[in-house]
Amino acid sequence: MADPAVPSVAWSHVTTRLPIVPVLVVLAALTGVLAGCEHDVSSASSPSSVSTTGSSAGSSPPATASATGCPEAIADNTYVRAESARVEGSAVVVTADPAERVCEGPNNGHYEVAAGAEQLTVTSSATVTVLTTTTNGIGHRTVAATELPERLPDDRFGRIFLVQGPPSAVTSLEEQYHP
Repeated sequence: MADPAVPSVAWSHVTTRLPIVPVLVVLAALTGVLAGCEHDVSSASSPSSVSTTGSSAGSSPPATASATGCPEAIADNTYVRAESARVEGSAVVVTADPAERVCEGPNNGHYEVAAGAEQLTVTSSATVTVLTTTTNGIGHRTVAATELPERLPDDRFGRIFLVQGPPSAVTSLEEQYHP
């Protein structure tokens, strides 16, 4: 029987051959990923108002990627984190905080949410797409805008939406998946 005070050949091989620093770096990276992707950046500068996708006629998209490292194709997209919604007449008013997509860094593909609740009026003809659980995982489902007040409180997908149209007449809300 082996003496427990003497390390085995296998144990000494592991402790002398595997450096611990790379393992700690990987663990730190995984901790950030597992902790979630949404960050509150109240102290960071944030847009003062919701802009529209392709906001003004005559303005052209930037030639390079945005400061967040996003590709040119999505650099001008407007994102919000929906906090609540209420039906007003035939429209739905959504209270939301501005969100910014970050495409670079160790936690790429996440959204940074800034303080500053804004009101978005979602028209009755708007396309509203939400995330839902399916038998194959997570999928999209189109719902009536009037369903948002009931859906948002129980939404477990982060309530981040891509917005199209001006804040006074949103024509599309599409919930974004973010691991």
